[in-house]
Amino acid sequence: MMPLQPSPKKRFARRPGRNSLRRSHKKRARRAKKDRDVKHTILSKKMMEVLRYRKQGMTLGQIAEIYGTSRADICVTEKRARQKIMKAMITLNALRFLDVTPICTFRQGSDLMDVTAAFYAEMAKRGIPLPEDPMELINRLRSENTERIHGRLIKKDIDIYLLNDGEIYSR
Repeated sequence: MMPLQPSPKKRFARRPGRNSLRRSHKKRARRAKKDRDVKHTILSKKMMEVLRYRKQGMTLGQIAEIYGTSRADICVTEKRARQKIMKAMITLNALRFLDVTPICTFRQGSDLMDVTAAFYAEMAKRGIPLPEDPMELINRLRSENTERIHGRLIKKDIDIYLLNDGEIYSR
């Protein structure tokens, strides 16, 4: 039989001392000072810089060299930044369309030219100013609703709304 050996003494987890707390506070303060310019944005400083570099035409490899990291890391940073921007845009659009006034609906199977003339008459009746040229409105409707309009024919219903700022919105 093997002789029993005394068990090693257990060490208790050490509580952080006063100095270590002070150090962590200083780190947080330094980090806050460093990020002060992007404090009120949803993008980090690195995300903003990566987007700026990409806009200047730099490749992922060149940006990775600047940061001393991999191309994959820069790619992920750029992707997350673009996702955050898209979420912010969707949120702003949702806020913008909270108090819209429905104006009319262009029905499926209608002629775009006939509907536009009726729309102009309705808007004049309400006293809402519109562009002088109906073709400007038609071209805008076509560009915003490419899947709903074919030539002059309306394939799917198009709802027209008036926003609070006087802008006309279709969907």
